[in-house]
Amino acid sequence: MQFNRKFIIFAVLLYLAAMVSGLFVPLVANAAKYAQISREIIDNGSWLNLTIAHEPYLQKPPMLFWVGAASYSLFGISAWAFKLPVMLYSLAGVFATYKLGNILYNEKTGKLAAFFWATLLGYFYFHNDIHTDTLLATNAIMAIWQFSEFFYQKKQKGFYLGVFFTGLAMLTKGPIGLVVPALAIGVDLLAQKRWKDLFHYRWLFAIVGIGIIISPALLGLYNQFGKEGLLFYFWTNNVGRVTGTYQGINTDPLFYFHNSLYTLAPWTIFAFAGIVLEIRSKISSPRKEFITLGVIIPFLIILSVAKQKNPHYLMAILPLVMILASKWATQVFDSTSLTRTKKLITVSNYILVSIGWLFTLVALILFFPGTNWINWIILAVFLVLTILFIIKNKGLTRQLLLLLTFATAFIVTVNTSIMPKMMEYHSTYKVAEAFNKRATEKDKLYSYRLRFWSSFFYSKNYGTWIPSEKQLHILKGVENAWVYTDTYGLGRLKAHGFEYKITDTFGHRTITGQTVKFLRAEDKSDMLLKFYLVKIE
Repeated sequence: MQFNRKFIIFAVLLYLAAMVSGLFVPLVANAAKYAQISREIIDNGSWLNLTIAHEPYLQKPPMLFWVGAASYSLFGISAWAFKLPVMLYSLAGVFATYKLGNILYNEKTGKLAAFFWATLLGYFYFHNDIHTDTLLATNAIMAIWQFSEFFYQKKQKGFYLGVFFTGLAMLTKGPIGLVVPALAIGVDLLAQKRWKDLFHYRWLFAIVGIGIIISPALLGLYNQFGKEGLLFYFWTNNVGRVTGTYQGINTDPLFYFHNSLYTLAPWTIFAFAGIVLEIRSKISSPRKEFITLGVIIPFLIILSVAKQKNPHYLMAILPLVMILASKWATQVFDSTSLTRTKKLITVSNYILVSIGWLFTLVALILFFPGTNWINWIILAVFLVLTILFIIKNKGLTRQLLLLLTFATAFIVTVNTSIMPKMMEYHSTYKVAEAFNKRATEKDKLYSYRLRFWSSFFYSKNYGTWIPSEKQLHILKGVENAWVYTDTYGLGRLKAHGFEYKITDTFGHRTITGQTVKFLRAEDKSDMLLKFYLVKIE
């Protein structure tokens, strides 16, 4: 497999097509919440004391929100302005994946690993539906690369930069940002019995350096929540999610296995094969590098036993998984002694591509009829390219091109056709649009019982989320208040003596709640919740 000029140009064009198509997809759920927090930094001018809908915010450290706010100050407040800097920052993580693969193995492995990481469906998806884990993955792999330069290539700056990026990882996600590079480097040093490096006094400097870097986050938490904020940062938010004492009820031990099937696509087969073959190789040569498996295995165990589970939690270790996938992909396809493994991977990838294309076409025809004709032309072009790649290429090159073409076609289809149609039933954007059209500059949009942060982010003047009936009193004496609520909420407003006018009624179904039955139904009216936009009079 050679990364010649034509291959690189083609890969870059498909990467840009996938990423750009997601820039203008509306933000939902947590991504909208994070974008709103960034907006409030601009609105209230406080970069330390974070808020969401005017209420103090505790759950995540500030780096992602700082990045979003900095972008807003340059480009104005919009979804694409929130996404763009994260996408650009992640390119540093792609480069770090290449460099680390080169240090641990060779340049060919590094290049393919970077290619794998930058073209994962998980990478594309979580640069559209942005989480703090998106930035965590970049900071973690940057830290591991720099520490590897120090311990493998004796570059002194590598240690200091490793400390710096570990600090940024903690500034992004909390203590888990320390766990990932610490496992990678610590287990590797332990496996190689490098006791002097493992217990060197330089780590005391690292603790101090990391403490300085995360101090703004700690200061903001202490300002707003006192000692409880610091306890939350260092203990509750991470350990509480593992034990379930803070959040989480998921007991499925295979959750990350079946979620990785699509998160790792289209390189799922290479990834699984890489992990299995690496484990086998460690049995015969246990003192080879443990930077990859040293964090992948324990991190997956921690995630699997944790009561709080989410697919984006995998992001932090995916660049390392891609390094193993790359290492073994090149070894298997360059070897003459691994014929059976090569055939198994090849056949599995062909099956994966076939199922992927069939799923995409069936989904559009059965569940999303009326797809834009431009999307059909794009899919036709990709299908023609698939046929040409089968004819003109062979071996690993053919598989890479087939899988990349399918992945790009799928994610572009999701961004340009599937998601817009699903958004039609997610009322938060329509609510914000209706509010922006009717409300004056002094009016504020409140949300009672309905915690959809996108309604605030897309509204021109957000108020506060009112989670319970006890808090309805905050509307007393407020002029120019609008409320987004449900049928029960209307009754409670009336019971508390509020006079209101219903200006709009919306049928609502969350994105994740749009089941096969719902999508196939011709008449969806009985399957939609009724939400309302009312003006308090």
